[in-house]
Amino acid sequence: MKKLISIFMAMTILMGVFIIPVSGADDKLAGNSSGNIVNGYGKAVTSDGWIYYVLQEKNSKDYNTDSIYKIKIDGTQKKRIYYSDEAFNYIGDLNIIGDKLYFLEQTIYMTNKAINETTFNVINTDGSNYNTLINGMKEVMNFTVYDNTVYYIVNEKEKKELMKMDLKTKKKTKMDNVVAKFDKKWKTSNMFSYGGISVVDDCLYYSILMTGFFSWGSNTEKAAKKIAGYYKLDLKTNKRTKLEGIIGSGDYLFRDTMTTVVSDGYIYFGQEQNKGWGDYSLYRMTTDGKNKTEILTDIKMKCFNVSNGWIYYCAGDTVSKQSIVKIDVNGKNKKTLVKNIDVSNINVVGDWIYYTQKVNGEKILKKIKTDGTKSATVK
Repeated sequence: MKKLISIFMAMTILMGVFIIPVSGADDKLAGNSSGNIVNGYGKAVTSDGWIYYVLQEKNSKDYNTDSIYKIKIDGTQKKRIYYSDEAFNYIGDLNIIGDKLYFLEQTIYMTNKAINETTFNVINTDGSNYNTLINGMKEVMNFTVYDNTVYYIVNEKEKKELMKMDLKTKKKTKMDNVVAKFDKKWKTSNMFSYGGISVVDDCLYYSILMTGFFSWGSNTEKAAKKIAGYYKLDLKTNKRTKLEGIIGSGDYLFRDTMTTVVSDGYIYFGQEQNKGWGDYSLYRMTTDGKNKTEILTDIKMKCFNVSNGWIYYCAGDTVSKQSIVKIDVNGKNKKTLVKNIDVSNINVVGDWIYYTQKVNGEKILKKIKTDGTKSATVK
């Protein structure tokens, strides 16, 4: 299970930019929290007393269309700030910096015409001044805004790269293309992909994940071992450090992994165990790659998030019987918040959890307090 196709604190004045505090963020310069972008698809964010969230609705064309709403933390002043009456679309990767809301939009159909195009857009938090910043994209994800730059992943078959774009100049820069270089050298295709990225404290964290198999003991397999793993890229020096490998054994070479979440000086990641497909253990290590500790052992985990000293995860034996569980970062004080649901993402905004639940084929947005109270359907 790879969680591929991803809002922040403090008020400061930096380089002439006024930053509004974003609750739950890992860094004052970032647009959303690591956990929300990577494992929550960036469906919700909170800033300056408001919660911004994505809600699926029916438009006049009878398409399922994602809209963006905002509402005060106390539940008042609800307002829709983005909506398309012509499109069948998906929206995610919400990021807020100041009075700007950035988001990723995948449009499948537009007025009965197949589009299948992904754009990265910006709109004022009052719903005005919508603009597209990047268009014509396909396999992209985890758009993370940090210090006037957006970082993102491209996982197209012939073009796998870590990219960044300056939000002022619109200049794009390639950050890493080691996967593309491997494919070219060893004449492979779709063997690797980039995992979720997190940008915290002027460092970019990401993983290179295995998506195919090599012959055991082959030169290609030996070369692949040097690539798969978790990485840290210093944005000031461009120094890249491999923190942890992703090597399995037995029936398959590389363990399936869940992409990383960075929070409070630790990197959290799930790795599939050899005991069976779908059985994961959750680990954490310090951001220098040391002090690796197992927190959860052999659970059928679907996704997870980390916020304010707590881990929130969904797990269960079947897709339709998942539970949302919280446990502290030391693996203690476990509590089940919701039982027997089909849940696909967990976004933590302040003291609320927003999650998507599938009911009779329809995606329903739900919310619940982090202490397990006040469960409700978001409309």
